[in-house]
Amino acid sequence: MMMKHKRIAALLLALTAAFCLTGAANAADESPVVWEGTLTEILEDGFVMQEADGREILFNVDEQTALDGFETLEDLDVGMYVIVESDGRLTKSIPPQAHADRVTCYWLAGQVESVDEEENTFLMQTELGEVIVHQGDLTTPVYAGMTVTVYFDGVMAMSLPGQIAARKIVAPELQGTVLEMTETGFVLRTDDEMEYDVTLTDETVFGVLLSADEGTENEAEEGAVEDKGEEKASAEDEAENEPAETADEQEDSAESATRPAMGDRVTVYFSGEYTDEDGHELTALEVLTEKTGE
Repeated sequence: MMMKHKRIAALLLALTAAFCLTGAANAADESPVVWEGTLTEILEDGFVMQEADGREILFNVDEQTALDGFETLEDLDVGMYVIVESDGRLTKSIPPQAHADRVTCYWLAGQVESVDEEENTFLMQTELGEVIVHQGDLTTPVYAGMTVTVYFDGVMAMSLPGQIAARKIVAPELQGTVLEMTETGFVLRTDDEMEYDVTLTDETVFGVLLSADEGTENEAEEGAVEDKGEEKASAEDEAENEPAETADEQEDSAESATRPAMGDRVTVYFSGEYTDEDGHELTALEVLTEKTGE
């Protein structure tokens, strides 16, 4: 309990200090260059950060570096999201290196209480109480009952409840291959050779992740169709004589196209809770299946 109280007190203090730090930064003669991304490696005197476009930068941290939202590099871990201020100078090494003048890392973890799709926000219960999270352009699936971690810039609107703008959302997910289909769903084998019994329900959402080769293969298919104009026209004439699909049949066909099959590569989003004591059974909230267009 003592550690939890210290964590809350430190976070509140850091949030208050963020406003002062923002004002000081605005008063500076030269605006710093801001980088942000996900940590891929923690070093003794710095870290490697990956930007959204995949580029990695090694940032050096020393006694001149200001740390916001955390106390030491030991508080950071791979996968966390940071905002870095620097003078913008990069070395020509691989990866390029820069000195971190300020590193910001704020996060809140908690359970999602409700999702407002129209406002593109969700309400979550955290150690600071209820907080409204604005998702912005982020596409991470979020559902009520899901436990998530939200990274933000340290600024919280002092409304009731407080409001923050998410820079990154981490939701419980598993990636792997469908080993076999079952009566209630499928067995998922992850890259680390763990197996999970995934249950599908009427509420499970299905989607498709297109592979990098999808566009090329589609272009090839379009070219083949153009070369067979007469055959295509003939097929269309035959289709006109076929009975039209009902709305229910079209819906079933669309859903069938997105449902996973044995051997498919999938990403499964779930609440973060397992339905068995061993942690190998779960209920899928959303399943995204990688399609290669083959």
